[in-house]
Amino acid sequence: MRNFKSLSLVFSVLYALTFGAAHAALSPYEISENPAIESAAREIFSEVRCPVCTHQNLMDSEADLSLDLRNLIRGKLESGESQADVRQFLRATYGDDLFLKPPVEAATAPLWVLPFVFLAIGGIILIFKLKKSPSPKRFNKTSNKRSKS
Repeated sequence: MRNFKSLSLVFSVLYALTFGAAHAALSPYEISENPAIESAAREIFSEVRCPVCTHQNLMDSEADLSLDLRNLIRGKLESGESQADVRQFLRATYGDDLFLKPPVEAATAPLWVLPFVFLAIGGIILIFKLKKSPSPKRFNKTSNKRSKS
């Protein structure tokens, strides 16, 4: 019984550390006093990936670089720049890789088109394979023998 209690304590601590961190990424000290600016900043935070973390946006990241980027974005919005200006600045400074959804343009068109092309090719191959495979012989219940159908 004693091992069970210590094991449950270890799992509880691991659970709190793992899932509690995602909610603590944005500190109350870094929130803008202007609700409109904070809303615009959070919209950009959700679109921009953390340069350090894997598969996390700026809002969920606790990395120091993410904190710096959040402060930079808020500062630009507070100085009067629009969301489009801030996005353009980030794109010019860090490239399209910083954004979670790359823009659709000539250079990134294969990223958007090729998955559908491969899916269509796979579907065509599957259809041809199913047509070429021999049909299963039917089982005749009365004679317990296979009949030719």
